[in-house]
Amino acid sequence: MYKSYYYLNRLALELNSLIPGKKILSIFSQEKDRLIFHLSKDEDVFMEISVNHSEPYINIRNRFSRAKKNTITFFDELIGAAITEVRIASDDRILKIVTERGVLFFAIRGKYTNLFYSAGKSIQSFKNEDEEILSQLLVEFTEKTYIDKINLPDFSSL
Repeated sequence: MYKSYYYLNRLALELNSLIPGKKILSIFSQEKDRLIFHLSKDEDVFMEISVNHSEPYINIRNRFSRAKKNTITFFDELIGAAITEVRIASDDRILKIVTERGVLFFAIRGKYTNLFYSAGKSIQSFKNEDEEILSQLLVEFTEKTYIDKINLPDFSSL
């Protein structure tokens, strides 16, 4: 199940072995609730992120054909930046993708599932959000602890 914290924990570890070091060549959308990252280092790969509240996911593809019409670019500040690491919040379904120029947060929160880009004290979202909510989310996201290991519950006290 894509919404499970433990699935996302495993996904973060796998992404951390696949995409660090890759440069972001483009970020675009040609479908509602879906964003495509064109990444390259030795070979091109495409990271597909769905922020659809009923089926959020991240998928890595070897090929993707961008439409010639009806596409829009996002997060232009990240073009050319390399991804350095992927982590997950220790207590929430938030993936943190760290780049040379800022951080992407993929937050799975029911109908509020979204992708956010933060550089310093500013934050932008893929789906439109109110400025006040964005400010609150930035504080929340930066106060969380992010890990890069399997986070298993402690059953010894049961």
